[in-house]
Amino acid sequence: MIRFLISSLLGTSILATQLWAQQVVVSTPMHTVGDSFYENINVGFGFVPRGNLAAIRPGNLGAPPPFGNFDPGSSPAIGFRNGPFNFNLQAGHGSNRTFSSVTPSVVIPNGGTGAIFSGSQRPFVTGVVPVVGNQGRAYLFDLVDRLKAEGKQLGQVSTASQTARQDSHAAEGEVRTTRPIHSGSSAERGDLSLAEIRAQQAAAANQVSAEVAVWVERARGAEQAGKRGAARIYYQNAAKRAQGALQRQLNAKVRSLQKPSTEE
Repeated sequence: MIRFLISSLLGTSILATQLWAQQVVVSTPMHTVGDSFYENINVGFGFVPRGNLAAIRPGNLGAPPPFGNFDPGSSPAIGFRNGPFNFNLQAGHGSNRTFSSVTPSVVIPNGGTGAIFSGSQRPFVTGVVPVVGNQGRAYLFDLVDRLKAEGKQLGQVSTASQTARQDSHAAEGEVRTTRPIHSGSSAERGDLSLAEIRAQQAAAANQVSAEVAVWVERARGAEQAGKRGAARIYYQNAAKRAQGALQRQLNAKVRSLQKPSTEE
């Protein structure tokens, strides 16, 4: 009994080893044959009159053929010129043949499966396309060039627009001043001396004082006419432009006008 079991196990192991050791080689031959041919004939002519005012000039001798492994140096050309006339001719032909053979093979176990892949995978494609020509100009550059041609600078308001704006403000009964907007950069207007800076500050302070005086005068007139709402608005406009003690007095006047009048 023991001998029978040992013989059975030994035979089974040998059979299994033989089954696992069996392999199959599968081959798939592939052949690729290519044949291309081209004929290329180009004719060019031109006429250039005296003075070169208008002309029909010869262009390039056609586009290169995409087939047949075209070589521009292998095509003979002939041409002539007589006075304003010229003529040229180029002709050529060629062919290209290719043959390739590939035999991929795969080894698989008997009864198993296998696969052969032939191709290419591109996870992403990048490329650079050079562009020859002038750079496109932005709108701001065109505006700066136009202002320079007119003798103006950015931030300045024309005299005509200032006059029209002041006239419209005067018609509405408002007091406004139009000042050119200056850039904070010294590269645009140049450095100023200390005396010029103080003179500008003094002129700005005098202008603000004049505006405050105008608004206060209008507020007093409205207050005398019994228009407390209009007077309060005028005092508020004056307080926005004033500074220091004068601003505090004007704010106090605005608060007093907000209270209901005893006469009412």
